[in-house]
Amino acid sequence: MKQNYPLLLRFFALCEVLAVFFTGSVIAQILFQLAGVTGHPLMALTGDSPDMLAIAFDLTKLLMLQFAGWLALIVFFTWINSQKLRIELKLTLHKQSFMQLVLIGSLAWCIGDIANKVVFLLDQAYNLGKSVPWREALLHGEKTTGWWLVMFVGSFGLIPVLEEIFWRGYVQSKLIRFFSPTVGIIITAGLFVFSHAQYHQLDLYHSSTIIALTISALVLGWITHKTVSIVPAIVMHALLNFPNDGVFLYVTIGLMVGVSVWQWQHIKALCAELLHADSFVHIGFTSVVFLLAGIGTMLTLSQAPTLIFKLSVACLAIAIVVAVAGFVKRLRK
Repeated sequence: MKQNYPLLLRFFALCEVLAVFFTGSVIAQILFQLAGVTGHPLMALTGDSPDMLAIAFDLTKLLMLQFAGWLALIVFFTWINSQKLRIELKLTLHKQSFMQLVLIGSLAWCIGDIANKVVFLLDQAYNLGKSVPWREALLHGEKTTGWWLVMFVGSFGLIPVLEEIFWRGYVQSKLIRFFSPTVGIIITAGLFVFSHAQYHQLDLYHSSTIIALTISALVLGWITHKTVSIVPAIVMHALLNFPNDGVFLYVTIGLMVGVSVWQWQHIKALCAELLHADSFVHIGFTSVVFLLAGIGTMLTLSQAPTLIFKLSVACLAIAIVVAVAGFVKRLRK
């Protein structure tokens, strides 16, 4: 039977994941300085004749340092809470074959990417708006070998692995333990979507993109919870981020439709379980408040970046005090 944690402990759990995100980012900034990383590599895309190989290398270094900042704190809190890191992060096949998990991720992509493809089609037809300059330059850049290397690192190769380990592996596992599967998945999806500061703009393009990404994030969370593995989420995330435009966009949609028809019974069963009324019984007022509070803190990434350090210190202090208190309590038993 799942333990029903009191409100205060659920608040502490949310503080921990926010502490890891924000403090890990601050640690990453220190690592950037030590490694000589200045500015974001993707900003170089807006210049004349950008060196794509250099951008790919610098982006890889930046992402690994960013992940190192998160992982250091994840390892600390996992150890002090007496949990196994591999199990906590869902780095397991959980008695399933690797190919089975890949298939699940591919089928989930057919469901979770539909809204994104609709946004792409509408944007091509009606020009819903423009994204940030570096993203526009990347999306409309010449498809050279260097371009594909940058996309592999920053879109469909390295990014899905690192983000899924952090968001679905660590954050969602922590929140599900203290809330419920449904609430944990929803809050994680909200934090994940609004952590993408490039979408923090109030226009039709970014609003529709956030809605589409939320649907994708919910599916990513659900398949991770059901399979107890992040492999399907990594596969789905990679397919979500794989670049497609022009004719290839229609080919991709055709592939999604074809796979959906081929595996319709499986997809129908997945949707029925995902949308079952019992899945939503644990969503209450406090859960909504926690979700909005989490999203509000993520908005500081673009709206009030100077608050990030203060948020990280506050959340980290709360999380460490609670974790150490729990550690001492276990030692006394």
